[in-house]
Amino acid sequence: MTTTNVFITGVSRGIGKALAEAYLARPNHIVIGSVRDLSSPVATELQTEATKGEGSRLILVKIEATSETDYAAAVKHIEAVEGIDRLDIVVASAGVTGELTAVAGIDAADFKHVLDVNTVGPIRLFQATLPLLSKSANAKWVSLSTISSSIGGLEQTAAFPTVSYGSSKAAFNFITRAIHLQHKDIIAVAVHPGWVKTDMGNFSAKFFGLNEAFHEIGESVEATLKIVDAATKEETSGKFLGFDGAIVPW
Repeated sequence: MTTTNVFITGVSRGIGKALAEAYLARPNHIVIGSVRDLSSPVATELQTEATKGEGSRLILVKIEATSETDYAAAVKHIEAVEGIDRLDIVVASAGVTGELTAVAGIDAADFKHVLDVNTVGPIRLFQATLPLLSKSANAKWVSLSTISSSIGGLEQTAAFPTVSYGSSKAAFNFITRAIHLQHKDIIAVAVHPGWVKTDMGNFSAKFFGLNEAFHEIGESVEATLKIVDAATKEETSGKFLGFDGAIVPW
């Protein structure tokens, strides 16, 4: 039976973890998930307790988002040790919020770190996985983005003190669009998964005096999977979509 091979970064928490579990529950899926620490309790829990569909399995690899070597080493491992000869879906999920502040309050060191994780990290991921993505007959690159990155919608989100996070993801969106244009055989789409009740989402919600974010993680994952499952080069690639499937302005 042919498998669908999915590579997801940041599966130790939040949407990345939930997406990994959702794909793993499907039959005939090989899910490669990145974590910072292979011996962590979360990594052990994923391996031992996650529901696996028939013919599905989980491979965990070590990637620290700012590492110059971890991405290539992870791909080398799944090829040489795990026998993975192609990747059908790559989801760039790992990310950090950084300090919540307006432009005037940005700390340069924090901003550089946010850019390294949220923008440079996906570049490293794409470069490392491209050879295996290129071997898929239906290759899909998924950038988990945010409504805060929308320059066209900035009037609606300017009150959010997410300048570092939003601008790093705006650059990430540019990269996604460039992948779409430069690689005719790869479907590349940016997805805003909603204001999700994850550690990151709830952290920012509390900044506004809310108890938690708006969207359940299961709701977000279901919507994201629906977009990815149906994604085509003609109708989906090169676009920025909300979790409801609506176009988000760049």
